[in-house]
Amino acid sequence: MRKAILTLMVVAICSISAVRAQRVQFGLKGGLNVNTVSLNGDVFKSSNQLGFFLGPTLKADLLGFGLDISALYDQRDMQINETAIIQKSILIPINARLTLGLQGFNLFGAAGPQLEFNVGDKEFKWFDANAISNTFTMKKSNLSFNIGGGVTIKNLELGVAYNIAIGKTADVDSFDQFTDQLKEHRRAHTNTWKLSLAVYL
Repeated sequence: MRKAILTLMVVAICSISAVRAQRVQFGLKGGLNVNTVSLNGDVFKSSNQLGFFLGPTLKADLLGFGLDISALYDQRDMQINETAIIQKSILIPINARLTLGLQGFNLFGAAGPQLEFNVGDKEFKWFDANAISNTFTMKKSNLSFNIGGGVTIKNLELGVAYNIAIGKTADVDSFDQFTDQLKEHRRAHTNTWKLSLAVYL
């Protein structure tokens, strides 16, 4: 499965390069991790918020079909055995996209895997080459799956996604195992909703 994800990343980058003359946009994406999503203001209450994410993003579109890939710093407040901790991670979501163009705005759906690298350990230092090389490895990453959609108005994009936690990337050896884990964890308490706003250049 690790080879499959690496292949997907290479295909995503090559596909984006191949359609660069069509519609490729760079931008900045940020948002909130929340427990539940609703149409009222409760979604923004502090009791419903788990943390935030922020980082660069890139998307490519060709005749309504496309890809997006981001590198997001993610920080969450968690409770483990009644102890409050702050979880810090780098997220790499890779999504396939389907866009429907309407008058004045676009609707889109997106889904794909996400890699998570823990950068919250005391041993981790951003300017330590050994720490970085030891952290950003597939065997130490966590694997999850995003599915969602949203609306694009000019250079602004509002999105909502459901993130399904699967486990350690190294423990998923095949696509069948990936789909089995996805079905098993689709309602797990560790899953979260993501509300995002992206601004593209």
